[in-house]
Parts: sequence; structure tokens; C-alpha cells
Amino acid sequence: MTNVVIFVKLKRRQGSNLDCQAATMVVKIELSGHQEVDGVTWYDVEVTNESGRSWIVQRRYNDFAQLDEVLQRSKSLELLPLPGKESLNPLKLIDRDGFLDRRTDGLKAYLEKLAVQVQTTAQDPILEQFLQVDLSSKPDQDSTEPEAATSVVEFSER
Repeated sequence: MTNVVIFVKLKRRQGSNLDCQAATMVVKIELSGHQEVDGVTWYDVEVTNESGRSWIVQRRYNDFAQLDEVLQRSKSLELLPLPGKESLNPLKLIDRDGFLDRRTDGLKAYLEKLAVQVQTTAQDPILEQFLQVDLSSKPDQDSTEPEAATSVVEFSER
């Protein structure tokens, strides 16, 4: 499995809505793996914010679908299509590993598209909420990362 790291240097163009003359994107969002627990696939989303603080959140595909739905309504960021839903896909039964690899690649591309559009995690409140560790959830007991947490994300449009 490959990890995707995104670093983009953005320069202000005439008529753009960037807030500064030359800004470097320092937010990193990486899909670093997945594991199945009780028949549910959890994806590890590793986040490094603009100040260099790093954490990992674990999200289900349904969390990505909910993020996508809210972002579509808000029209705050450009989106790529999400990969297919597992429960409706016959490839799950035929080629489980290949299906998960393709889905992981699709989710990585989705996160890449979002990451290149923000310079701070707080720039888009919906994305920021998705990337936050839910402090009310229990940490993943099997994780070797002390800041990893599992949760189902509840979004509110601000």
C-alpha cells in the first residue's frame, strides 16, 4: 500500500481569493492504511496541520460519504467522485483485496483534491470537523498511535 503526501506551493494570481501573496500549503492529509474490525473497514487518516501537529483519525466509508454530501451542499470545495459503496458492489465478494485497494486509492485521491484547496485545517469548517479527533470517543485499543481515535463523525453545516 502506498502513502500519498501532498505539498503544494500556491502563488496568488490576479482575481484569486487567496489571502496572501505567496502561501505554502503546510496541511498534510494522508490515508495511511485500513483495517477491518467486526466486518467494518476503518481507514486511517493521518493529518498534519499548519503548525506541524499530527494526529490520526479513523473513519469508515460512511463518514467519507457523509462528508461528501455536506461538502456538495455547501459548495465550499471542489470534489472528486467517491469510490463505490461496498455493500452494493459485487466485486466485494469476488475480489475483496482488489476492491479495497481500489477504494483506498479513490479515497486517497478524494482527500488529495480537498487538501490542495486549503492552506489551514480551519479554512473549511466542514473539512476541519471531519479531520478532528472526536474527544468523546474511545481510542482504538489496537492502535500503536496514542492520538488515534475511532468515531462516527457528525457534521453540522456552519
